[in-house]
Amino acid sequence: MVRGNSVGEFAGQYTQVASNLKDMIVQYKATSSAEIIAAGLAETGPDSAEVVVFLDQTVTNSNSQEPWVDRNRMQLSLVRDGGEWKLANVQLL
Repeated sequence: MVRGNSVGEFAGQYTQVASNLKDMIVQYKATSSAEIIAAGLAETGPDSAEVVVFLDQTVTNSNSQEPWVDRNRMQLSLVRDGGEWKLANVQLL
C-alpha cells in the first residue's frame, strides 16, 4: 500500500527498507497495529502538503512476552501526482 502511494526517492527508499525487514519480520513472528492519536495539516500549497501525525504502534514478536508501544511522531510530505496525493517523504520528529 505504501509503495503504490509513494513517489520519487522516497518510493525507492521504502522499497529497499521493506525488502530488508521482511525476513526479520517473518523470522521473529512480528506483528504490529497502529492507532492515530492526532493528525493535522502543517502547511499546504496547490500541489503539496505537510501533515504532522502522532501515531502509537503496538508491536509484538517472539523475543518479547509483552507487547510494547512505539510512540511515533512524524511529518509526512505529500505531493499531487496525476490528480492523486502521494507520499514524497517521511521525517520522524
